[in-house]
Amino acid sequence: MRLEPVPEMACPLHVAKARRIGRILVVVDPTATVHPCVEKAARIATGIGATLELFVCDVLQEGDGAARAQREERAHAQLQALAAPLRGRGLVVECRCEWHAPLEQGIGLRVLRSGADFVVKDTHSHVLDGMRGGYGLTDWTLIRQIPVPLLLVRATPWPSRPHVTVGIDPLHPAQRPAALDEEMVQLAGDVARATRGTVDALHVLQEPPHLPGDPVTPEARALAHDHAREECRQLVARARDDTTPVDLHFTRGRIAPGVLGFVAAHATDILVLGSGAHSRWRQTGASGTAAQILEFLACDLLVVRPPGYLSPLLVTDDE
Repeated sequence: MRLEPVPEMACPLHVAKARRIGRILVVVDPTATVHPCVEKAARIATGIGATLELFVCDVLQEGDGAARAQREERAHAQLQALAAPLRGRGLVVECRCEWHAPLEQGIGLRVLRSGADFVVKDTHSHVLDGMRGGYGLTDWTLIRQIPVPLLLVRATPWPSRPHVTVGIDPLHPAQRPAALDEEMVQLAGDVARATRGTVDALHVLQEPPHLPGDPVTPEARALAHDHAREECRQLVARARDDTTPVDLHFTRGRIAPGVLGFVAAHATDILVLGSGAHSRWRQTGASGTAAQILEFLACDLLVVRPPGYLSPLLVTDDE
């Protein structure tokens, strides 16, 4: 009888949930001089036993085949230089460079073809028409379209114990399934264990539905808030594992100010938000509550899709 070797366990997640984050795709900007996405992805991979793929998508169209080959050679050299110290730490690191425009579509195609189940990408503040914006068009398109968790990171390094905050809302099952919130809590626990961090869950208590101009009685408000608290407690109890505590918090008011205020007051390093399904690959900016949060969010953002989400890049007919 052949005995299979037992892998050295880096953390409890290595056995319990190793497949949740087994392959991490790291989107590298070849024009940048620093790459916080690489170090943060490596930190998760080290704690979870995941494979890394460093990926450059070349979108330049000018030049002949020789010029493009030279750019690809430079990109590969850059990726190998980034990969070398990670391999020295014992990580399995692959490198790949492809040409594709637009950028967000090239990244999306690579996510699907590589079998990645987690994506990490640097993000930067952008200015559009003289106004500050938290995320650019590429990031927002990926937020809405990537079928696997997408971690958008900034240059600020994580502390030794990163603080992860999950924004949950299990009260609107017609708009977002409860499975999405459960996946968010579970994934936050995975990331926290991999990085030796902590997890909070946050729900913003709102007024119960009512017609414009109609008053809400204190009794109706209290009943709605009690119901919301109980639904959130049950959700967290179902989703969390036995090794990672999840502290549940509530705040009142509008969602965007409530989330941003909590993130600032509690020094959140990673905010986990859920994104519902969209039927088409659309190059559109953020709107509504999402825009308000993304415009002013200063920490890293982890976006989670509903389980079973089908990417619009996949075709099911000939149209």
